[in-house]
Order: sequence, then C-alpha cells, then structure tokens
Amino acid sequence: MEDLLRLSARGGVDEVIKGWAERRGDAAREYALRREFELLPPDAKEALLAASLYNGPVTVAELRQITGFTSARLENAIADLQRFYLMPKPRLIEGVDRFEMNPNIRTLVRRALGTTDVYRRVENAAKAVRGELLVRAEERLKISAYARQAVALTRQGNCADAESTLPLFDLVEQVV
Repeated sequence: MEDLLRLSARGGVDEVIKGWAERRGDAAREYALRREFELLPPDAKEALLAASLYNGPVTVAELRQITGFTSARLENAIADLQRFYLMPKPRLIEGVDRFEMNPNIRTLVRRALGTTDVYRRVENAAKAVRGELLVRAEERLKISAYARQAVALTRQGNCADAESTLPLFDLVEQVV
C-alpha cells in the first residue's frame, strides 16, 4: 500500500492503479519503483542509489563522499526523495543524523537498478568510501613484486634494503 501511495504522489492515480492491477506483488512494486526512478531528477537518482547501497543507516557525509555532491546539491536531492517518500527523515543515531532506508525500497533499488551503469558507478564510489575496492590484477602483481623483493632481501640478511622497499607500499596504497 505504501508503494501505491508513494507512486500516486506523482499524479495520475487511475494510471497507477491500472498499472498496479496488471502486475502482482514484487512485480508491481518493482514497476512502481522503476517508474518513480525515471521521473526523478538525476541528483535524486544518484542519492537514492547511494543510500540504498548501505545495509544500515547512512550519514550525509557518507552520501556526499559517494556522490561527490556539494552540501546544497545533496540537500536538494534528499528533499526530492523525501517529497516522494523514497527517503525518510534523518534520525539522530550516536549524535549524528542518519538516514535509514526502508528495507523494501533498498532491496527493490538494488534488484531493479542493479544492472544499470549509474548503479555500478555509485556502487564503486561507495566501495571506495568504505575501503572495499577490489585491487586490479596489474596492481596486485605490483604489490606482490614488492613483497617478494622485501622477503628475498630479508632472507639474505639485508634488512636495510628490505625496509627501503616499504615506502613503495605507500605508492601502492595510493593506487589501490
């Protein structure tokens, strides 16, 4: 019912009810979400995706890092989402305002939009913020080469040279 009311906020109640009646259960909810998503401004779409990638509450600071939006731009995107009941009002958790997405909306966003380019881009940005980016194969080879060099030098008793390879790890961390 919440999904039907939310979609009806966009207008065209008869059309919404007809579309809802033609579909059932999750298919109807997914239809509603896809339709809403198409009507959202681009910034609101990106903010919705970013918030839906967290399994728990998300802060404004995290959303700004993921989206790269200014504070004003993010506030406008959040206002658009709240106007259509896609994002709740923030709650104070541990002294910080956090948005806790409705689990149904979060799941629908992931399922319905998980194959889009914008979803993959936002997901990679979220992983970078959380420090979960996968290391590409060529970077993994560089890291293992430095590690092998340090181990070989240590085994030869040349600890000073082995330690001199460690600053190279700082470069690797910047790449990763």
